[in-house]
Amino acid sequence: MRSVASFILFACLAAAVLADTGDFTTTTELGATGYTSPRRPIIPIRFDYIVVGSGPAGSAVASRLSENPDNKVLLLERGSDTSNQEFLDVPRNWDKTTVSVADHYTMIDWRKEPVVSWNEAKARASQGFGLGGTSLINAEMFVRGHAEDYNRWESQYGADGWNWTAVLPFFKKLENNPTKFATNPAAHGNNGPLNVSPSTEAPAQDLALVAAAAAYGIPFNPDHNGGDQTTSPLGGIAFHDMTVQNGTRQSAYKSYIVPNLGRPNLWVVDSAWVTKINFVRNRAVSVTWLDTLEQRYVTSRASNEIILSAGGIGTPKLLQLSGVGNSADLTALGIDVIVNLPGVGQNLMDHPITNLGGTTFLPHVTELDTTAAAYAQWQANKTGVYSSIGGRSVIFLRTKYQNDSNDPRPDIEVIGGTPGDTIFGAIYLALPSSRGYVKITTSNPFVEALPVGNYFTQYSDVARICEGYRMLYNLWMKLPGGVYLWGSSSPSNLNDDSSCYSYLNGFAPWSMGASNTGNHWSGTARIGATTDSMAVVDPRLRVIGVTGLRVADASVFPAIPTGNTQAATYMVGEKAAAMILEDYA
Repeated sequence: MRSVASFILFACLAAAVLADTGDFTTTTELGATGYTSPRRPIIPIRFDYIVVGSGPAGSAVASRLSENPDNKVLLLERGSDTSNQEFLDVPRNWDKTTVSVADHYTMIDWRKEPVVSWNEAKARASQGFGLGGTSLINAEMFVRGHAEDYNRWESQYGADGWNWTAVLPFFKKLENNPTKFATNPAAHGNNGPLNVSPSTEAPAQDLALVAAAAAYGIPFNPDHNGGDQTTSPLGGIAFHDMTVQNGTRQSAYKSYIVPNLGRPNLWVVDSAWVTKINFVRNRAVSVTWLDTLEQRYVTSRASNEIILSAGGIGTPKLLQLSGVGNSADLTALGIDVIVNLPGVGQNLMDHPITNLGGTTFLPHVTELDTTAAAYAQWQANKTGVYSSIGGRSVIFLRTKYQNDSNDPRPDIEVIGGTPGDTIFGAIYLALPSSRGYVKITTSNPFVEALPVGNYFTQYSDVARICEGYRMLYNLWMKLPGGVYLWGSSSPSNLNDDSSCYSYLNGFAPWSMGASNTGNHWSGTARIGATTDSMAVVDPRLRVIGVTGLRVADASVFPAIPTGNTQAATYMVGEKAAAMILEDYA
């Protein structure tokens, strides 16, 4: 009798929360800026699944769930369609896409972080703003990480079913990579929705860097995405895989959603700012979103599940606004607590970067000049320097600290430019120990939650990235004639960690770019066992303590992979969709 009464009470509460004016909401087809919106004239109120965020994971989830024609799927995106923005399609324009129409960025206060930008006192915390999410603005580098990353997710963090053997099929499923599939079919796919290819520009000088690495003790790695990024105790050097096809950027939306817009069971709504997840007791039942085109609120219901794919900053923000997070913090803001999960917003990880540049004795690489003629060439046939990211090489370094451990992974990733009369390297701290957080400061959903990275608060991070700086310089010195570093930033200045730390912070007078964010926001809703007090989702990505709600994006990473994060985020989306389909089979 008590269970029947409980059911009736639940049904009454659901009816009260879900009351609306009808089964459909009518909307326009044309976006505010003249783009063609993917919206349909009539959008239902009720769906089986609602996906919040159209980045790499969200697009993958929505596409895979809608493969079953019985599943009604709604994909909500805060930004708009950017298909009329040609510059976003140009691979070489990756350094111009941030702080553009496709980037809803916030700022990091340099007074709180040892991070600066080249010409301003604050660093940008970039987030994709448009159909495709951050895949619209990233540097298109496709780096899975090391097999050990995923093995440790399982062994150290309780992420059962996330070891390398378990995730590899999803990496293969998502990619169409004919080049790597031809040489390593055990590790790569050739019929997935995401086109992955090697760099299209291949200047001969790239081989000079490969030769210098070999002379330093690092042989070439033909496939750094095969599970092992290194070829010697010092590391490995390879050429990038990129999310580029025929000289054009491949976004998540373009790859997963556009080919399937004709599915009658898939609704895509842009300019939809989700402000809250609504619960009946502990079950997520609907989302409320502001239609920023028509300036009105809409509530959309999910019969089965809501999947959050709003990213490492957006996902914890929305969870907290909805009453899922640290109960003391939420109560202080006047937010009703649904479940106390203190791990929401904690464990923020990123790959901070420092930069190194210099002059070489090699000839200028004219084929890499970004001229008006080169851009016209790209417009005509999608070839030339604008068809690639401007540098093919990626170097994975194992510092002396890593070699003293039982960890086979590299702890430094260097994104390298082609050596000509100049050379440049972006030095990423691949395995950071420092952790930050994302915490809302108001219940107002339109106030951004700023990330606090706490960069270099662990001394080991300073030691590792400074050692990576020195290793890269010594590798460069194997180039014919060596390298003369720009400015006064030479090894004599950085031969101890205290002066290197000043360089990282931008306090030294000879600091050119100092350090900056890698914009690889992750870990803020991490996977863990249900007995783990700081875990937010269980190994099947279900939010702990509630039902009807999952997370699928980079925020679920227990630890950040050793490399750029978009590949792993696509994998999370694929694996999430497979688990959801299993659970509702």
